[in-house]
Amino acid sequence: MNLQVERIPFFDENVAIQSVPTRDNLLEDSQKPLPTLPINDTPLHPADLSGQILREGRFPAAHGGFGDIWRCKWSVGSDRIDVAVKVIRAPIVDEVDRAKKSKRLRRELKVWARLQHECVLPLFGVTSEFGPFASMVCPWKENGTLNQFLGKYHEHLTILDQFHLLSNVAAGLRYLHSCSVIHGDLSGSNILVDGDGKACLADFGLSSVMLEFQGTSYFTSSIRGAVRWAAPEIYEVPVDDNVSPHIPTAQSDIYSFGSVMLQVISGVVPYHYLKNDAQVLIAISKGITPMRPLNPEIDDEHWNLIQQCWSTTRHGALRPSIRAIADFCAFEPHFMSGETLVLGSQDVDTDDDARRRRQSRLDALLDRSTPISSPSSSTTSRSSVGADMRRLSARFKQMFRLTMKYS
Repeated sequence: MNLQVERIPFFDENVAIQSVPTRDNLLEDSQKPLPTLPINDTPLHPADLSGQILREGRFPAAHGGFGDIWRCKWSVGSDRIDVAVKVIRAPIVDEVDRAKKSKRLRRELKVWARLQHECVLPLFGVTSEFGPFASMVCPWKENGTLNQFLGKYHEHLTILDQFHLLSNVAAGLRYLHSCSVIHGDLSGSNILVDGDGKACLADFGLSSVMLEFQGTSYFTSSIRGAVRWAAPEIYEVPVDDNVSPHIPTAQSDIYSFGSVMLQVISGVVPYHYLKNDAQVLIAISKGITPMRPLNPEIDDEHWNLIQQCWSTTRHGALRPSIRAIADFCAFEPHFMSGETLVLGSQDVDTDDDARRRRQSRLDALLDRSTPISSPSSSTTSRSSVGADMRRLSARFKQMFRLTMKYS
């Protein structure tokens, strides 16, 4: 079902409430082990779809930090399926270099091909007809990236719609972490939305590959593209040259989720009042997090959760787990819609019961012993920008050298 501007049925309350776990479901789920990476029923290599992909248009439909995205048709018998073909853009020194990079890319794609979750973009296969490297064939998502989707439709979204999106993102991230996969680049440009308003994660794990492929050019473009969502520890430079730089972790993904949550609820990207990404880098280097939006207002508990995701204590060691976040995002629509829940054979909940349950889940989710910093001002004087940027430039050049040394 394609969304229309006039009427946007993103979230049907009756259907959505049925699809959100009840309290008993959540309690049972908390005792279950996380799913493991499916291996036995999946191929060892992505399917080769060369010769089955029909290109549409003369030019790519979109561009990203790693390459170009073409809208195509996948010919399967008499059917034509809309697909996106992601084409890697990277320099090649010689045939040995190309073979080395191809092997590295295919190793990452083998992991992607085995992932199976409704909130993770599937990899249909690869094709060799778009460039020197294997190009990735994925479903075409009608509403594009989360950035594009919110830019068009945010004013039409209710809080239930917003938590429907956040629940999708959290479920996808929980699955990735359960499979020992770190996204590493979670942002509004790497979350896709289909025609029914359902979100899924894309481009996970590719940031490290592209850093190897493109070197400083990708390092610069990735900072420019994802800095508003990225955890500050990623940009720290070790004092000792013999210490490896910080790489993306499950905790840094949690920080990025907090930034995505802010974006989904507010409708604007983090640090939206800072127009230049260089100013954002300066703010991050000073420990300044995005300010709390005044319009629309954010619920106190939602803002507390966002700030807890942004905790910088011990490089994010006190950030909530993705399991706790996913459970909260699944439960929150119950509370926001005022729905009463049947607890087994007991009577239905009262409003006070619902509030107590919500507070109990929030207390478990948030570490109340950790002080949450108050919103900080993010204004930066013009006189300090030049010196700050020279200092940051030197730090990032050092970090890039260390990254390549330990990659």
